Parts: sequence; C-alpha cells; structure tokens
Amino acid sequence: MDRDVFISYSHKSDVELAAALEEGLRGVARTAWGFRPGARVFRDTTSLAASSDLGGAIKDALAGSRYFIYLASPAAAESRWVREEIRYWREHHSMDTFLIALSDGRIEWDTAREDFDWQRTTALPSELSGAFPEEPLWVDLRENRQASAYSMAPGSTFRDRVVTLAAPLHDMSKDELDSTDLHLQRRAARIRRSLVTGLCVFLVAAIVASLIAWQQANEAITQRNLAQERATIATARLLAATAIKDSPDDAARAQLLASEAYRLRREPQTVAALFQTVNDNPDLVRQHTLAAPVSSLAASAGGITLAGTADGRLIRWDPVTDTSATARLGDLPVTKVAISDNGAVAAATDGRHAVIWHPGTAPIPLQFEQPGGLAVSPKGTTVAVLTVPTPSVQASLSTFDASTGTRRRSVGLSDQYWDGVGIPNEQTVAVTSGSGRWQRLRTADLTVTVRQEEQTAPDSRGISATSDDGSFTGFLAGWAMVFDTAHDRKDPNGYSAVDSSYTPNVLAIRRDGKRIASGGGGQLWVSEVSKGLNDNRSETELLGAGGAEHVAFIGSSDRLVTAKGSTLSLWDPAQRPRLRLNADGLKVPDTPESSNPTQMAVSPDGRRVLLVGGFGDVVLYDLHGRPSAGRAITSPEKDVFPAWLPDGTPALIGKVGCGLYAVRGTGTQSLLKGQGVANVAARLTPDGRNLICVSEYGGMTVRRVNDAMYVYDAPSLDKPLTEYSPAPVGLAAISEDGRYAAWIAGQDHGGGQLTVADSKERRTMTVPGVSETVDFAGDRMLVSHPDSSLDVREPSGTLIRTIHIGFAMARPSSWIPGTPFIGQIRDDGTVVVIDIDSGTILGTLQLPGHAGTWATAPWEATAIAGVGSTGELLTATPAGSVVRWAATARSWLDLACRFAGRDLQPEEWREVTGFNPPGNLSCRR
Repeated sequence: MDRDVFISYSHKSDVELAAALEEGLRGVARTAWGFRPGARVFRDTTSLAASSDLGGAIKDALAGSRYFIYLASPAAAESRWVREEIRYWREHHSMDTFLIALSDGRIEWDTAREDFDWQRTTALPSELSGAFPEEPLWVDLRENRQASAYSMAPGSTFRDRVVTLAAPLHDMSKDELDSTDLHLQRRAARIRRSLVTGLCVFLVAAIVASLIAWQQANEAITQRNLAQERATIATARLLAATAIKDSPDDAARAQLLASEAYRLRREPQTVAALFQTVNDNPDLVRQHTLAAPVSSLAASAGGITLAGTADGRLIRWDPVTDTSATARLGDLPVTKVAISDNGAVAAATDGRHAVIWHPGTAPIPLQFEQPGGLAVSPKGTTVAVLTVPTPSVQASLSTFDASTGTRRRSVGLSDQYWDGVGIPNEQTVAVTSGSGRWQRLRTADLTVTVRQEEQTAPDSRGISATSDDGSFTGFLAGWAMVFDTAHDRKDPNGYSAVDSSYTPNVLAIRRDGKRIASGGGGQLWVSEVSKGLNDNRSETELLGAGGAEHVAFIGSSDRLVTAKGSTLSLWDPAQRPRLRLNADGLKVPDTPESSNPTQMAVSPDGRRVLLVGGFGDVVLYDLHGRPSAGRAITSPEKDVFPAWLPDGTPALIGKVGCGLYAVRGTGTQSLLKGQGVANVAARLTPDGRNLICVSEYGGMTVRRVNDAMYVYDAPSLDKPLTEYSPAPVGLAAISEDGRYAAWIAGQDHGGGQLTVADSKERRTMTVPGVSETVDFAGDRMLVSHPDSSLDVREPSGTLIRTIHIGFAMARPSSWIPGTPFIGQIRDDGTVVVIDIDSGTILGTLQLPGHAGTWATAPWEATAIAGVGSTGELLTATPAGSVVRWAATARSWLDLACRFAGRDLQPEEWREVTGFNPPGNLSCRR
C-alpha cells in the first residue's frame, strides 16, 4: 500500500494537534539521511465542500493506507466527513487496523456489553457501535492538546503516546520501537559530534566566508522583516476594509473583523474601522443570515419574524434568542407570508400553493387555486386567502380554520383589483387595493360591512401597502397617504412627507397608522403620519438600513424588521447608540441664547460632574449613580467656572476677580478672595496650589491659593479680547498642568492673533496665522482656523500637523487623556472623533435632542469634556442630558464583542485573507 496511516480529525478543533501527530509519526525511527524512512502519513489539510460524498483523493488515500488513526473529540464525532471516512474504513478494512487518539471529550468501555458505553462516551460517532469485540488501542492526548505540549524529546508524554500509536505501523512492540528510535537518535548524535570535530578544521575558512556573507545575510533578514511587516499591514488593512464593506449586511461579522484588524496592526485605518463598525447602524439590535435571499417578510406583534425565501423555504426567527425554525413550501420563491400576534401560527404562498404552518409540525396544504394575498388573525384562529385573478379565475376570498386547514367560507369578489388582505380582529377581514380602495367583511359569513371603492390613488408613479392586520392601507407618490379601512370615507386618515429625491421601492404601514417606513435610493426613512397636509411631522433616516427590500413593523411599536438579500435585521430607533454608555436622566440646566454657554468640570476620579448653566444654575451629579435631579448648589456669584480640588471636593471660580470657593453641601466656602477684572478662562493646577486665570484683556496670572500671592503675571492688552458679551467659547485656554495659557485677540472679525504665555520660562510668544479657537490636549495645543482646519502644535507654538476638518466647528475640541483622540462639536449636532496623532477623522457621534428655548439648535452652548480615568467623552447640551460616550479603542473592542456575542471563526478569517488565522481568535482575549 502507498501509505502507512490515514489521520481523520475535526478541522474545526484539532488542526494543530493533527499536524503535531503527523510530524511525530514521521519522525519516529527515522534516520536523518532517509536510509530508514519514518511512517508514511496522509492528513487532509483542506475542508471538504458541501458535496454528496467523499472526494476521490480522500477515497484513494483511505484505500491505500494500512492503518487508520481517529483523533476522537465531540467535534469529530459530529463531523459528517469524519463519519464518512470511518464508514468507508469499516466497509473496506479490518478494524484491527483502527487506532484512536483522544483529543477531547470522553471514551468509556462497557466490558459487560463488549462495546463502548454510549451513555458516557462523547468523543466517538455511532458508526463505531459494535465495531470492536474488545476494547481497541487508544491513547489520551487531551492534556497535550490543552497545553499545546507536543515535544518529541525522550521522556515526554507526547512522544510516549506517539510511539504507542506508531508501533503497529512498524510491526514492532512499543518497547522495541522505543528502543530502536532512541538507538537511532544516539547514533545520529555521535555522527553529529564527529562531523563537528571535522568541521573545526574548516572554521577559519568558514569565518572568512561568513564575514563576506554577513552583510548579505543581514540585508536579507532586513528585507524579510520588511516583507513580513508589509504583509501584516496589508492583512490588517484588508480586514479593516472588508469590515467597513460588510457592516451594512453583517454588522456582527464586520465588528469582529475590525477587532482582529486592530489587534493585528494598530494604525489609523484599523482604528477608524473599529470605531465605524461599532458606531454604524445605531438602531440595529440583531441580524440573522439565511441560506437564500428573502422574498417575503412578516413580523408578529411580539417580534417573531417570518421570512419566505427565494428557494421556497419558510424561516421563523426569534430575535430575542436568535433561534430559528425551518419548513419547506416548495421550490418556487415564497411570495407572501403572514403570522399571528404570538408567532405560533403562520401562513405562506408561492402563488401556486398555500399552507398553514405551526412551527414544529409539517405545513398543512390549503386547497385553493391561484393564491395571492393572505393573512392570519391576531389570535391565530383564522387564515384568509385572496386569489390572484386571471381571465379564467374570478377574484375570491376564502377563510380557513387555522388549526386544521378546513375551508370555512368563500365569496366571489366582483372586481379584479384586490391585492391585499388583513385581519384586524377575529370578527373582521379587510381586503385592499393599491389604488386606495378597500372593503371590510364579517369573518363569520363574509358579508361586506364597509366599502370604499372610489379611485383615490394617482394613476402612475409610486407604490402601495397595507398594514399587516389590514387596519390601514395607503400609497406613496411624493406624499404618502394613509387610510383607515374601518371607515368608508375617501379622505386620507393622514399624510406623511418623504424625501422625494429617490424613487421608492418599499413601503410599510404600522398597524396603528401613525408611522410609515419607506425606502429607496439606498435609504430607509421612518416617518410620522399626521392629519394635516402641512402639519409638522418627524422623519428619521434609519441609518444602516438602506437598500432594504422588505420591511415589516412589529405591531404598533417603532421597532421593525428588514430584509436585504439573505440578511434579516431587527431595528429599534428607541435604543441608545452602542457608544452611548448611559440613558437620559442627568438633566442639564437650560441656557438662553444670549447668555454664557454650558460649562462642565469632571471630578479627578471621573465619577461626578459639576455643571454651570447660562442662568447661573449650578448642579452636581453622580455620573455612575441612579439618574436623579442632582444636587443644586447656591452660587456665591452670578458667573462662575466649575472646578475640582485635588481631594475631590467640587469648587467654583468667580469670573470676576477669579475668587475660589469650595462647595460645602448646597452652599460654598471662600478659599481665595477675588481680585481684578472679569476673566475668560480659569483653572486650578492638579496639586491645587495655584490658580491660573486669563482676563478679558488677555494676559496670564498665577496666584498661590494658600497666601493669595501672585507668582506670575503676563502682561495684558489695553482693550478687551472681544466686543461680545459673553465672550465666545474658545477665546482662551489653560494647559492641564497650568504652565501655559493662550488667548486670541481680535476674533470678532473672522479670527485673530493667538498669544501663548509660558509661566515657567516667564515669557510670551505669538503664533502666526488667523486663529478662531484654542484648547490644550496634554502636551499639545489645538488651534482652529476660519478655513475649517485644525492645527496640532506644541505649547510653544511649533506646528506638528494640520488637519483639514472640512466642516464648521461649534466650539473648541476636548481631549480624552491617555488617548490620541479628541471630540469636536459641529454645528449640525454631531461630535466628530479625531485621531490627532495621525490626523484621521474616525467618525461622528449624534448628540441627543433637547427641550430648550433656543430658536436654533444649541450646539454652540453644548459643553464637552474628556475623562481620562474612565476613558469617556462627556457632552452636556442645554435643556438636554449629560451623555457618557465610550472613547477608547479598548472600550470599542469590548462593545464589538458584546454585540457580536461570538468569536470570529477560522473559516471567516480564511475567506477574507486566503490563509490560516492565528491560533487565538477569541474576541475577549
């Protein structure tokens, strides 16, 4: 025979062990020069495709092998192809040549029954039942597999077990083979020592040659390392690009790919991919991929989803548990599905056949010609089916007993335009048409109770839809019109404006008629339906749901299910974005448009926040406690800056005179009396010893808190920095350590002159260019300009890089300490996250709404702060909420793993990269 042994194993769990076993078998009793070859081993390194039988190469290898080694594990016992290989061996070979190596699970022999104890054995397939008259030879490799201990050194446990398996292959006893192998190893060692002695003669010549080759080898190593580095970069970028591409269709897989890309290579492209995939699809709850494209869709009031597929199957998906059940209708695409409110009764048709399906049982066929629309009653007692009329088949409506499939009633319909049917309640059936007509009939006798058959829809352009229970029908053509089928009036029950820049291809109406979902042009919008044509109505784009081919609301809730290709997606517009860490509850004081913007200071441990509103309101919140009204603080002055003492005591700094107050209960205690004019920026040093202020005339003052002495006073200007009151945000800033202060003069006319004071060197310097705002980020200074660019500079003013933001900035940015990231509020109500080390814009966060008195959105008055101790970004919008955002790559990795709920599989890695993955793909490693 061609080979000594065939190794059969699970490609899912035992690739590393199988390779080590193959190497060990080949090496036992083999000489280094091949005069005595080791065992000839066949191990398939590929995964078989989903074909009907074993490939020819596998069969040839099985037929040409003397022995069979089965790597036993629960995964192997469940593998179709491993079981096929075992069946083939049992049919064509003696089971005396069948050897077992246990890698996982259990093997128990029942001596009394002379067979394996199948109640306790988990690592063997049923194909081995009754195969052995006595317990076969098997070795235990579980400890080696768990510890990846595959040493073949003399005395190692792995070598001992490999020799046990190899002995029959060499027609030797284990002891004889072990002795022979050790003898060959010792002889090889003696020969090597003799060769070393002889080679010493040539040492000098070798050294000379080595010196000549050293430079070339060094260059080769450098080139090899460079090639490996480039390969790693290329792989990481490929994973990142694939993650972004796949995010709309398989968000879980996309986040896992982005996580692996980031772990493989931390660079701007992989960081951006990780942020974007976690932040994408903020309303997405869960996705489920089917084996075939979805051709029809329905959802129960409880959220159970029923999908019909293009290959004739029915899929019942429970998004809560992410479990599904399947039944087959036929081979044609399923054209219509319906489901009861509790998801226990379903109905479907492919235009030729119609069935009732109780998941867990076989579908019940209905005797009905040319089935078209169908519906299931809310309680699942009745199924209604509508014909698709033809020249030879009249339009008709029939009802069936949902438990037996028995026809109850049938009635002909005089006209041919009916194309929709629903069951609002157990007593009523509604039929509708795309032209805006409808009828309601009694379920008991199918007599008409409501009729509206006047033409109301436009003659061309647009699409129509009926709510899942038939309560509402309507059409979309520029405007959406929705009608209540409970009445016979032809006036719409409500209107909804939709984006007219695209041609709609999908429309769904919620069963209460108050919302519609419409899609087209790569977008999906959820719109409010209101009574008047010109009423204000909300319209929200469901980000990430663009391109949906089927849409279904879940009852009367805002949640809905979409289908795109073979992917089902559950959406909940009410859920908070994944990067948002807290719900509403920490209310921000309102701020009038003509007053000071909201100010915020976070405690050193990142657990509390002190807010100052434009009306002078001061509120203290616990960020990690229960949402509450917070503690209102009585401010000693009208205008103050929030601050914190080093011991965690909240503090206030007066804007006029720069006095310092410690918050005690709901009041304050004076620590440093104010002196001088109004100020536009103030900060305590981290040790609490000095108070730094920038006055409205510029300049920098440093005062000791314990004795009120001035230790530094940079000169100010002879006129105020700005004519506006209050001063614009970002006019001045102070570095965290208190060494530097910066201010901008003349900003009122589209930007001004930036000056930086250094209290340590006791000097000031001007920064060239026209500046708009200034802030500090650790040991860097951030300067924005009227052309929407952002300079990253050293505090001394030296330019590091310029980032072209490309949008209007509402206020200065804020740095998250310990990271290279900043958050920048735009005037459209989003926060842009930027990597200032590379200049990469990672993506945006959408600020929540507000209930303030602003005529326009209050984003210029929204406060933003980075929290290094918790790795968060905080935003506080007037009359809105304090929001905590996850702002580190570590937190994004955690959110990605939590959303995916699984690990990336090796086959998914291979599908993207084309080669084997690293040994550990655990998402939470």
